[in-house]
Amino acid sequence: MVTVIFFEFHQPYSKVNNYWGLEEYLSPYELMLLDYQQPQVTDFNTINHSIGDWTSRGSTSQMLKVPIGNSNRNEFFIIANRQKESYYDKVMWGDTCHDNPYFDLGDQEHYGKGIYIYHAYPGEIPGGGYPFGIHIDQECADGLWNWTHSYNAAPDWDPSNYWLPVFEKSAPVYDLNDPSPLSYSLTARDGKNVSKTMGSFNHLKWFSKGKKEAQQYGTGTDRLFTNIEEDWTSREWKGDRWDAWKVGYNVVFSPYSSPSTVNWDNENSGIFIYLNSMNGNTANMEIYKVGVGGWDENEILAATPPSKPMLYRPVEIYNCNGTSGNPRIIWDNNLEPDMVRSGLTTSYKRYKIYRAISTNPSIAPLNYTYHDTYDDYTPDDTANYIDNNIFNGAIIYCGLGGSNGNDTYYRYKIIAVDKYDDESVPSDFVSIKGHSIIPDRPVFNTEVTYSFSLSQNYPNPFNPATEIKFELPQNTFVTLVVYNAIGEEVARLVNNEYRNAGRYSVSFDGSKLASGIYFYSIVAGSYNEVKKMVLLK
Repeated sequence: MVTVIFFEFHQPYSKVNNYWGLEEYLSPYELMLLDYQQPQVTDFNTINHSIGDWTSRGSTSQMLKVPIGNSNRNEFFIIANRQKESYYDKVMWGDTCHDNPYFDLGDQEHYGKGIYIYHAYPGEIPGGGYPFGIHIDQECADGLWNWTHSYNAAPDWDPSNYWLPVFEKSAPVYDLNDPSPLSYSLTARDGKNVSKTMGSFNHLKWFSKGKKEAQQYGTGTDRLFTNIEEDWTSREWKGDRWDAWKVGYNVVFSPYSSPSTVNWDNENSGIFIYLNSMNGNTANMEIYKVGVGGWDENEILAATPPSKPMLYRPVEIYNCNGTSGNPRIIWDNNLEPDMVRSGLTTSYKRYKIYRAISTNPSIAPLNYTYHDTYDDYTPDDTANYIDNNIFNGAIIYCGLGGSNGNDTYYRYKIIAVDKYDDESVPSDFVSIKGHSIIPDRPVFNTEVTYSFSLSQNYPNPFNPATEIKFELPQNTFVTLVVYNAIGEEVARLVNNEYRNAGRYSVSFDGSKLASGIYFYSIVAGSYNEVKKMVLLK
């Protein structure tokens, strides 16, 4: 028997509906509505929950219902663990599936697997139970955003006609619910729901960044696997590899994440959902609600890691001297109250910076290594980090992002670290290209000799930036730190990094600091020295 289910307000979340119905299996809500499967229901007194693949035929449902508000409201999240154990469990039509959910993905078969979270509001229709025609939305793991329409691009089926809009992220959204009706909006939408009316057409999100398909009806390459940033026809609105919640990708769904656990009326639900591990195809989660089960918010924050940082702005070039500068990454600070650390005079939030590098244009940087720890002393504003340690002597051309030949490709991710030293999953990456100006192998010049020295910064006094130069006679580990007048660390410019013998220069940005006297200190092997500098605004 074929059952037809109609949801009036959203397209992808049922098998057949009055829009497109991008669901090859009965959706979680349909299973509940038809009484084919009734979910486990959390009362928030039990914290730990484990669910297997939702198509399992055991006596216990492998879906989890998380009530929002009191029972009279009849609003909830549905959590389904979709590991594709059933051949017919197909939820991804876009991405490399290319409009065919049964496409053989080969070594990409893991695309589309993961934890799917749906937000349903049956209570908007009187009568209780699970009625037809309700609002329902998927909470996508790749975030809720405001978007801009920047320009148009050509889709794979019409490669010479640039007529479909390209939507680009302008800001993450934390305190609003994706309202879910097809109202064609660029505000508070995920990639499956962002849309815009242009003329007589209503357009959805067709493109993602990466390498454009080489031929008509071809398949492009996601930016993860290429250094090229073109617009390929990913059909994101039909579902892609980034929708599901996965260990290592996004694991915290809370009042402080994007998307967040606000209810349909944009009110704080107090619900925290933490995917803490996978055991084979079994998902292990912790689910909390503020004020229930003996948990207050501070205790829940202490028990869970920070949410995924939302890094999306293009890399800027800082301290341009007319030709080159240093990469600067900017992001919105995490909102969790336990991200705030108390300094002697000011508060700050801590992040770890990871960097991946490739010197081959055909190979995308994928091997991230720890690069630095950054403390942001403007915790209620955006954070920004300047990379003063450019790999291999590369330079970053101002406004050009690099030039041809000997290119070095940089990618950055950040990890949020709360005051308990719990770490978030890494952010998505941002990237920039540099141009190598020295060979990979050192060129030895026997006529050049070096000594341990730390030069006076220049200019001094300065506003807002200055250069600090030091010299090493031998290969050694180096740490260079800036302190304020009462001995508080305000910047770590070099963090125990291995440097070859030679002369070095690093930039220090004091734009977010007050005028006054500061000290900078170097430790290099057994050598250490401190000098004073003045920030004068």
